[in-house]
Amino acid sequence: MGKHKITGGLLVIVMLVVFFPITLAAAETKVSLEDAILTARSHFDIPEAFDNFRSEFESNSQRQCWSLNWSDEENQKGNLHIQVDATSGEIISMHLWTPEKEQADYNKVISLSQARAAAREAVKRLAANHFENLQAVETRELVPLNKYGPVTYRFFWQRYANGVIVTGDGVSIEIDGRTGKVTGYDLNWTAADLPGITKAISLEQAHQNFQRENFLQKQYLTASPVRPLNKEDKNSPRLVYKIYHPSNGVIDAISGQPFIPEQQKYSAADGMGMPAGMKEASREENTRLTPQEVQEMEKIKKLITREQAVDKVNHWVDIPLGAQLETWHLLRDWYDQDQWYWNLRWEREADDNRGAFSMWARVNAFTGQLQSFNIYEEDNNQPGDMDRKRAAGVAEEFIKGIEPQLSRQVMLDPYTENIIVKQKPQPRQWSFDFVRQVEGISCPGEGIRVEVSTADGKITSYNLTWSESEFPSAVKSMNQAQAEQVFLEYAPLTLCYIKVYNNRGSHDLKLVYRPLPALGQPGFASIDAVSGEKLSWEGKPVSQYPTSLSFNDIAGHYAEKEIRLLGQAGLMGEYGAQFRPGESISLITFLRAMLGASDGLYSINGWDDESILKRCREKGWISGEVNPQEQVSRKMLIKTIIRSLQLDYIAGKNIFVNPFPEDATVTDANRGYVALAQVLGFLRPGTDFNGLETITRGETAYSLARSLQVPVR
Repeated sequence: MGKHKITGGLLVIVMLVVFFPITLAAAETKVSLEDAILTARSHFDIPEAFDNFRSEFESNSQRQCWSLNWSDEENQKGNLHIQVDATSGEIISMHLWTPEKEQADYNKVISLSQARAAAREAVKRLAANHFENLQAVETRELVPLNKYGPVTYRFFWQRYANGVIVTGDGVSIEIDGRTGKVTGYDLNWTAADLPGITKAISLEQAHQNFQRENFLQKQYLTASPVRPLNKEDKNSPRLVYKIYHPSNGVIDAISGQPFIPEQQKYSAADGMGMPAGMKEASREENTRLTPQEVQEMEKIKKLITREQAVDKVNHWVDIPLGAQLETWHLLRDWYDQDQWYWNLRWEREADDNRGAFSMWARVNAFTGQLQSFNIYEEDNNQPGDMDRKRAAGVAEEFIKGIEPQLSRQVMLDPYTENIIVKQKPQPRQWSFDFVRQVEGISCPGEGIRVEVSTADGKITSYNLTWSESEFPSAVKSMNQAQAEQVFLEYAPLTLCYIKVYNNRGSHDLKLVYRPLPALGQPGFASIDAVSGEKLSWEGKPVSQYPTSLSFNDIAGHYAEKEIRLLGQAGLMGEYGAQFRPGESISLITFLRAMLGASDGLYSINGWDDESILKRCREKGWISGEVNPQEQVSRKMLIKTIIRSLQLDYIAGKNIFVNPFPEDATVTDANRGYVALAQVLGFLRPGTDFNGLETITRGETAYSLARSLQVPVR
């Protein structure tokens, strides 16, 4: 016990070592804590309810700052966090959060142009020393139609220096749509010398170098393993052109050579996680099974046993004495729910004679194919002297043995080989990526990854990613020159500054040429190799990416404000920049807009008509079979909206007076719906109802936006 005891004197020393440098650093700053508080208060109102104040001092190689926090004692009424630069005294960041207790009233929400003006004034005040080097960026970010929660406008100002962009630097700001006040602010500004631009190569020379290096590669892009497959993703690789080079297409603007940061290293981390377990299936047969349960049991019968899976692993991996099979799970593949696999784990604890050992492996439960394994062996966890060339030979021989057919369809990835930096000291293992080749075209999302111990040349990790997808033909694809022309039209080579980490733990700014899409435009990463269509990183058309919309044909319309609100939320953009407020609307277009307003556009992005109808049935908005192209009547409009507000149980009661007694389309069956629609304020302006009349897109926007102000239970 005595050896763990800390004496009073030693404790004092420890406290001095830990706290004194921080206190000293804070004391030596140009801006005191009092200065920081006064600066924060001069720019922002501190809510009276925030009577609890705390401060911290933060220091690193890039900056020193005061971190100020206000809240109530219970932290129930919100909080305000402000950072003040301890050298310059300027506001670095500000974030205000308050719980939303009232439903949004869109009649009181300021317009986008008003919010933009408020943001500009705030940036001009908060970033006064930088404002002349900032330019506003049109981001087209969505402003969701939340019933509860803040209505927030977000804006960004990009930093420029010597007339060129400084990527990653600028100001982002958030404006509350109901108060017009700042609720979020962040200043990112790299304090580093700016290289001059006079010695930069010309844009023409940069283009020539881009073509010479073949930065663009034609490849098959497969569905992302980040999320499970859906019906549209299955067996649908896409032929694309994308940048595939260690430099990521960046060219040193002075030397004209591809720029690869010295710190960039090829990661040796294994690319596959271990899924969670699942319970064993029940064997009880004393109840009647559903067809789905019977079908599942039939599938299980076709799977290999645990013992067979273990034998497969033992055939390729030498499991040391004393290592025991600790867990085994039969799991569905999270990525492809039609596939099953055995997940197996061996363990051995360390003792006086040997170190700890652990290994997990994955075996396809249908085919018996060993898909992956990963080994940790404490006794073999030190670097050895095997060089990369010898290790590559070991990896290639292992692949030929375990997958003789597939070994002829892979190639050592030149991309990862090119970014290997000689490591000092020698690494514990070398990692190799062998990329799948389809008719001479790379498929970087599939292939075989192997890690080889530099100590004894054993395979310590193996991972096979291989699908049975049908790959589209490349016969009609563009050639390299055509692809480069199209790609650089979307993302022109642009002279700009980029941040580069230095060995001092901070950043330098480097002048480069790089392909840069228009600022504020979302998601562009590749092009379709046949059509040239802009695609996102996962191969989806950028045109489908949700953005706010602006319409050029709504000025003076009675629903102009409501249409703008829907446009800012990315809704009803079927005709691009035109809204066509006088055109009739189909049921499916109406329901899609309702779902987008209710659940958010991202939640339904890419959904087909049947998926929209299914979700609306689940919500109780519609029932039975409907014609998605049917034109919506006013009677249908109000009934669907009342259902979405969960007020149909009231509308059906015989307690309402007919607000339109002369209108024959108001019946005992719909009188409650009509009366509620009028009282709640989402009937279009006018004095009559005429429930059978086909409504317009403009009236739909008016009723839909106003219905969002109705309190719901």
